[in-house]
Amino acid sequence: MNKLCVWVLSGALLVPAGAQAGDPMKPPGWMSAAPLHTEAQEPLQLQQVSFRNGSGSAVINNRLLRKGDVIGNARIVDIKPGRVLIKIGQKTQELSLLTDTRQKAQ
Repeated sequence: MNKLCVWVLSGALLVPAGAQAGDPMKPPGWMSAAPLHTEAQEPLQLQQVSFRNGSGSAVINNRLLRKGDVIGNARIVDIKPGRVLIKIGQKTQELSLLTDTRQKAQ
C-alpha cells in the first residue's frame, strides 16, 4: 500500500514533458492577456493639416506626422492642403479633412 501511495503521489508531481520548455518566467497560456487592439486595426482619421516654411505636417489618430513617417502599416507619401496621401503595401489612399456628404447610389 505504501508503494502504491508513493507511486501515485510521485506521478502527480511530475510535470508533462513540454510544460517547462522555453522561458521559465513566462506565465502559462491560460493567464495570457487578450491581444491588444493595435494601431493598424484602427481606421486612420485625418484631424489636421498645417504648413510652415513650405513643409507640411498632419495629425492622424492624435499623432503629429510628416512626409515619410509611418503610422501602423501606412507610410505618409504626401501632405497637401486638406488631405494626405498614404501608402499601404502597394495601394495608395487619400485621407481628407472633408467628409463626403453625397449619398451613394445603391
